[in-house]
Amino acid sequence: MTILYQLLHSKATDIYSVIEKPDRFSEIVDVRSPSEFQDDHIPGAINLPVLSDEERNLVGTLYKQDSFEGKKLGAELICKNISKMFESVLKYKNKDWQPLIYCQRGGERSKSLATILLRTGFKTNILSGGYKSYRRYVINELEKLGNKIEFQVICGLTGSGKTKLLTELRKHGLQTLDLEDIAKHYGSLLGQYPSVIQPSQKQFESNLLITMLRLNAEQHVFVESESRKIGNRQIPTAIIKKMRGSKCLWIQMTIEERINFLLKEYAHFVKNPERFLNIIAKFENYLDKDKFNQLVEMYKKRYWKDFVRMLLREHYDPSYLRSIRKNFTKIKEAKILKSEDNSQNPELHCAMAESVSKTFK
Repeated sequence: MTILYQLLHSKATDIYSVIEKPDRFSEIVDVRSPSEFQDDHIPGAINLPVLSDEERNLVGTLYKQDSFEGKKLGAELICKNISKMFESVLKYKNKDWQPLIYCQRGGERSKSLATILLRTGFKTNILSGGYKSYRRYVINELEKLGNKIEFQVICGLTGSGKTKLLTELRKHGLQTLDLEDIAKHYGSLLGQYPSVIQPSQKQFESNLLITMLRLNAEQHVFVESESRKIGNRQIPTAIIKKMRGSKCLWIQMTIEERINFLLKEYAHFVKNPERFLNIIAKFENYLDKDKFNQLVEMYKKRYWKDFVRMLLREHYDPSYLRSIRKNFTKIKEAKILKSEDNSQNPELHCAMAESVSKTFK
């Protein structure tokens, strides 16, 4: 056992070497339970759980009552599950397969599978500190990047097409960070992506880090003005703080232009208005009784332009202006991008992006 422990210890790999050279492993294997994996995992990892969620709970409960009996039950279940792996996924791995294995802390679960793989003849590595070490890495790196990157914040009232401009800027070769896409949410009461569940907070931060690591910190990064929360996901403190102190661009469009833009962007609600009813109910907390009743009536009669106009005037515009003036310290110095200056171009946001790109390239 001492020799085996030394062998395992000599194969321990720290998270920084994993991130720097992920290709040196054939696969990254997460042996935690399915629910742990779903909450967050190292990008690109596959899930080969040595204990199911139910089994993990059973072992944990028994271990608190009697540690020896808990370990026995854990060993029984883990051996059974690893045996099934050799009957299925591991059956087709050749001798050159070299996995990196991790569990929550780099403890018993990862060592259980690693031990058998090593004895079988596979060159196996264990992530030192397990998922916990990866999670610390994500938090630390996001803070560093948040302090380092220079943002240009795209601002504008709801319906001015901030995300659309962000997309066009990317097409023009500028660096962008689309937080709403990473959070899978449009960032408002109407904002949940159709048929898409938001990632967990941890997975959101993992995906955010992957995106930010691809950015060149020596060049400006364009980002949309956001609240601290996008749906149910929070932007890390260092990043939102840096955004709020950054220079701004302001998209200026008429309310009619914004209404038409929103009806086009939210066509999935107009086509399936029944799915919209539960969301409308939330506005009862933000509008007075008469205004809310008018809104519901517009919805029932499908007066979509009037419906959107009321939402903008009575809720979104005043709310956005309060927030932007309070939180974004350089908003008064923002460069204005006027729709009227590009009225001859049918692709309004493309024209705006072209204008911006001439300044920042």
